[in-house]
Amino acid sequence: SQQIQTVIVDDITAPVPDVATLSDVTGECEVTSLTSPTATDNCSGIVIATHDVILPITSSITVNWTYTDDAGNSTIQAQNVVIEDITAPVADIADLEDIVENCSVVIANFPTATDNCNGTITATTTNPLEYYEVGSYIITWTYFDDSGNSSSQDQFVTVVNAPPVVETVDITVYINEEGIATITPEDIDNNSSDDCEIVSITLDITEFTTSDVGENVVTLTVVDNADNSVSKTAIVTVVDENIYEFKIPNYVSPNNDGVNDLWLIEGVELLEGFALTIFNNIGEIVYTSDNYDNTWDATFNNKELPNGTYFYIFSDGETVHKGFISVGR
Repeated sequence: SQQIQTVIVDDITAPVPDVATLSDVTGECEVTSLTSPTATDNCSGIVIATHDVILPITSSITVNWTYTDDAGNSTIQAQNVVIEDITAPVADIADLEDIVENCSVVIANFPTATDNCNGTITATTTNPLEYYEVGSYIITWTYFDDSGNSSSQDQFVTVVNAPPVVETVDITVYINEEGIATITPEDIDNNSSDDCEIVSITLDITEFTTSDVGENVVTLTVVDNADNSVSKTAIVTVVDENIYEFKIPNYVSPNNDGVNDLWLIEGVELLEGFALTIFNNIGEIVYTSDNYDNTWDATFNNKELPNGTYFYIFSDGETVHKGFISVGR
């Protein structure tokens, strides 16, 4: 006899992952590829997992791996993908060049760094970006990436101010009617200069009197905004035109030859309030004037005086001058 027996083959067992717990996949910026884990199936043998994640992965996620055997049985296994940037930006220039400028420093160019994830990073600082006082300063530059990693570097800033360049000029001044002469620093200054700013120009002497007639040494001092002070001397020649010097000649020869035809007193035109009297050899007055204009030609009452020696008295109000005049034709 025969008997029929039905054998039913029905795979209802899902694949079993080869690794019970998958290790985390880590990356600082991104993960561009994943290694597929495997499972062992009772019927199909080795099963390679699949996922539906889009690569690259740029943020932390959980990837669900699916193992499916030929019978459609499946197992899902999770794997963590951890994106964590822990690397700080690296300065493009290891040692920043010192900045040294006259008068002031204004920072216009910021240094940069390169980050493994964010590329070029421009530095920031909490220090001032403008410096106008002479001195040395430190700017601390900091580079931050998008993950909060940071690195810093220092840059030295120095503001300098060279001393002024002082130029002077010699001058001549004249005593006025009040007996003084005054000058200003501008009279002596000959375009002094400073790289930054001149705050004062002064003179040690600005007033002169009759006792200073002649050459006088003055000192011009220039101070800049950094308190640098430089001095230079100049010569101030003081002239008193109110001082008169006159010469009384002792000879006159009125013979119309153009030489000594008139009795010429040098400097008489500068005098005021004087008296002149000329006597002959017996004491008679032959000429008198209170405003002599250098026109006496040895005449008296429009007549020529004889050759001989005459006596004069000349008084300028302070001094009396006496002497003899020889008349010869």
